[in-house]
Amino acid sequence: MKKLAVMCAMAVWLGSAGMVQAVRAPAPAAPFVCISVAQDKIELGTWPRPGRFSSSLLVRILANCPHRVEATFGAFKEQDGDGSIRPEQTYVTINGTDVPVAGGPVAIITSQTPTPIGGLEVPVELELSLARVGPVYRAGIYKGYLSLTVMTGV
Repeated sequence: MKKLAVMCAMAVWLGSAGMVQAVRAPAPAAPFVCISVAQDKIELGTWPRPGRFSSSLLVRILANCPHRVEATFGAFKEQDGDGSIRPEQTYVTINGTDVPVAGGPVAIITSQTPTPIGGLEVPVELELSLARVGPVYRAGIYKGYLSLTVMTGV
């Protein structure tokens, strides 16, 4: 009888050990990245002549995985006309990285690790210059765009 009780206890113990092994850990969260910018436009002011101009903005990134931010800069087009500033006359640098105007995206921020839980604020320093030689552009308001894209992976 004592042997039977010990064997039953061992069977229950082995059975419960098997049940513990059958419990699965929750699946890891899907990769997630998000970017936000507090301001919706950057004012570069009046340019009376070619030269170098700078501006900055603060970007908040939230990611649970390695990520990168790519920038694309569009050509300046005249607001009230059909004129534009030729892309080869405009030079853009973002956080020290050259970004071709009207060209493909360029990685300006990369991280091998997730951000802290509350996200991470990253300053984006924009420098823009116009060539000192070349055509003279009509006075007016010109608008371009800066597109920031955040994605998983590096």
